[in-house]
Amino acid sequence: MANTKIQTFVQADQEWSSGVLFVLSLFKPVLGIDFEILSSPPSQGLIISNENETSIKVNKKYWRHFGNKEYKECHSLFCQMDDLYYLEKIFHLVNCVQEYDSSETDAYGRFSYYHSWQYMNHNITKNVVLETMEAFIRHYFRGTSFVKPATRLFLSHDIDTIHGEFMQNGRYYLKTFQFDKLKNVILNYLVNRPGWANMDFINRLHDDYGVKHAYFWLAEKGKQNKIMNADYSKNELSKYSQQCNSNGLHKSSGNADFRAETEMLPFRCIANRNHFLRYSLPSHWEQLEGSELRIDASMGFAEHFGFRNSYGYAFKPYNPSNQRTYSHIAVPLHLMDATFRNYMKIPVEETADTIIQFIEANKTGCILSILWHNTFFTNGKYEGYAEQYIKILRYLNDNRFETLDINDLTQIEVN
Repeated sequence: MANTKIQTFVQADQEWSSGVLFVLSLFKPVLGIDFEILSSPPSQGLIISNENETSIKVNKKYWRHFGNKEYKECHSLFCQMDDLYYLEKIFHLVNCVQEYDSSETDAYGRFSYYHSWQYMNHNITKNVVLETMEAFIRHYFRGTSFVKPATRLFLSHDIDTIHGEFMQNGRYYLKTFQFDKLKNVILNYLVNRPGWANMDFINRLHDDYGVKHAYFWLAEKGKQNKIMNADYSKNELSKYSQQCNSNGLHKSSGNADFRAETEMLPFRCIANRNHFLRYSLPSHWEQLEGSELRIDASMGFAEHFGFRNSYGYAFKPYNPSNQRTYSHIAVPLHLMDATFRNYMKIPVEETADTIIQFIEANKTGCILSILWHNTFFTNGKYEGYAEQYIKILRYLNDNRFETLDINDLTQIEVN
């Protein structure tokens, strides 16, 4: 993609300088706009300075609050901010500043979608950041062309359970009087053949459609912080993960650090997604810095599909401690099977169409992430979801979407 260069001067040593530079670095991967940073103001281009009359507006009050870690004040100011404060709005949304040190959590300690700016403004399915970036260019550089890259997809599977078939499908078949199928569930249990260890089937399915995908595995067993972790042993983890080409950590709900959990895994690990999407910001990103993980795929709301940070592309979050970016790449999660079934109660037969419509509305400038648990490829309790996923795979194949695995994510262009 050909880039458009804009000569840019950002006054150094201001409380807003590093934050503004962070925002400007986001434009190149998604719009092809390369802000070329100069040491002195250009005759034509972008100037951000306290000492220049042609400078664009900077909301000093916002940056002062952020520098003082007064995040509630930042969000309050953001919610009433003038439309011309493009850079502050982008910064605030991309980095999920509304969530920093928030007490607005659900029963599992997760920041609640129902307390979010996206919920209040009914825009969870809108790529507000990309729209704001485009508006910024049109306002200050009218006539400047930009080209958005084609959207790519990251498909993955969290392996929460492989032995759950006995209790979950067993109960389902008993309630629905499907006794022949109940017999098969009981037989699988008696011969220790986990009915939900279906990685071979999942792999064949993706191979049939030429689509890349990845798995995230729990390293810890047992219940912690009200959340059940793995029901499979270390030997089973080793056996089944060997069938998969792209594997990551599914960080448990316990208090072990990332380094400790990755050392429990039987494979080299550079990617993570937190179990139950349970994490707090910015401490989650701080904890990742102490590990060797390069990708974090945790950022998504369980309650609704769409853009948790109002952005569709991967990025390196801003580190308020050193005013640089964190070293890992955040790859937000946008679409999850359990969201449609458990939270939004969308009929199973409408699930694929809902997902495809979302992809169609965001065919450029995104890396869209879809999570489909291994359990949703099975019959019984999750009847019909495998067929819905196949419909999505067929759509991706027919429309020649590029798909990525974990290693591919480490190679993408980000800020």
